[in-house]
Amino acid sequence: MSYIPPMSPRLSVAAVLVVLLLLGLAVWPAFRSAPDSSSSLPPATAPAPASSSGAAARIAAPASAASIVRATPSPRPSVGPLRPPAERRQLAELERENAELRRRLEEMLNWIVENVQGRYPLPEEQMKNLRIAPVDDALLTSEDLIQLLRLTPEEVDRMDASFIASRSILYELEDSTLDTMDGSGPDRLLLHGAPYPEEGAEVSAVLYSELLDTLGKARFARFMQVSGEDLNRQFDYFGNRDRTLDFQLLTSDNGDATLFIRDEMATADPDDPLVQHISATERIVDALPDDYLPYASRLPALLAPFAE
Repeated sequence: MSYIPPMSPRLSVAAVLVVLLLLGLAVWPAFRSAPDSSSSLPPATAPAPASSSGAAARIAAPASAASIVRATPSPRPSVGPLRPPAERRQLAELERENAELRRRLEEMLNWIVENVQGRYPLPEEQMKNLRIAPVDDALLTSEDLIQLLRLTPEEVDRMDASFIASRSILYELEDSTLDTMDGSGPDRLLLHGAPYPEEGAEVSAVLYSELLDTLGKARFARFMQVSGEDLNRQFDYFGNRDRTLDFQLLTSDNGDATLFIRDEMATADPDDPLVQHISATERIVDALPDDYLPYASRLPALLAPFAE
């Protein structure tokens, strides 16, 4: 049996270090490839380790404001549980109804601002005392009536056409009843117009029907309340009257000529046919007014220049 001399202490330490180094070299590759236990955590709770090269890059090139904004995650709105289809349809229908109500409310408020703001409505009990001429001297719808009934331009055009057409028919009917009276001469014309109630009633029926179609029931009732009496008068009472017209030449001391016109109406009382109401207007003019132009062809020679 051979003799093995004992190892010196210095050599023993060296041998142990060599063995540990060899074991470390053998185990290190496997240790590097093994998954880190921290990598199994969710990404939201386990931030990735920053390498020294990444930190150096951020220091060398700072991130711009835009990149910072893009890198900052925006909070996501919380989403509740999905509602059943029937409930979703009901909510959608309620939203549509609310939108329609808001639209109608806005239209009503706009109408109030446009039509009521700054105005003081006349109390209803006082409307019976209000009188508005339906037409002007040219037989066109009066401005006061346009404002009261808030007529549109189309409605004004329709009413103008109805008024002019009806008055033209009444002039024709009246012309067929006119007779020249005694007392007429070169400088004077006296005319008498007999009643024509049946024909006039037909004209009024057509006119009122057209006005009703244009205005509707509510505004037509208001029209008759404030303008019906004046319409009857301005439209020759639709033949329910006895009329006398007097045209005279007046000459002043200095020789200036003017025309005197007297227009007299006699109408029967609706409650008592034995009672008559007589009304008359007198005027002195330099030219024949528009509403008397239909009588121009009957004027004698000395009065004819006033119709030119």
